[in-house]
Amino acid sequence: MGKNNTPPNSVFLTLWPDGSVIEGWANRTSVTDSVGSQNASKADPFALWLYNSSPDGQFLLSNINGKPDYLLVRYSWLLETEGIFIESGINASLSQLYSYTAFTGLNEQINQSAQIFTFTNNNFQERTIIINQNNTQKVSSYLILPNGISPVEYVAFFKYL
Repeated sequence: MGKNNTPPNSVFLTLWPDGSVIEGWANRTSVTDSVGSQNASKADPFALWLYNSSPDGQFLLSNINGKPDYLLVRYSWLLETEGIFIESGINASLSQLYSYTAFTGLNEQINQSAQIFTFTNNNFQERTIIINQNNTQKVSSYLILPNGISPVEYVAFFKYL
């Protein structure tokens, strides 16, 4: 990211600490920064979008956030989820519904009709199955825990480089 890598009228959507850096170093617009994140008309819809259980992308296209050209997402977001709840005023008890887990292993199986991704760590496994039928995909995810299996409604994959 920088002045030389993005058009001058670029708009970024990120957490406020990164937004302030974008505005200061790259002279680009950020939807949230150290001042803008105090504006509930922007911060609250952003937090609600982040913690939405729907894949609906309407927030990204709305005038509320300047229709960002770029999303800047960093690993630290995973560590700042409680702060996002507090800043936006979302009921912090809902934070229990959202979490992340770092996995250390991956096994991938692919055939003509399905892809199976099994992620592992020391405590449990997460398995995501993508079934291809009639030109459509059906995705199922669940955790394999010591005491049983628990379905997962939404999974986002993130590779930390």
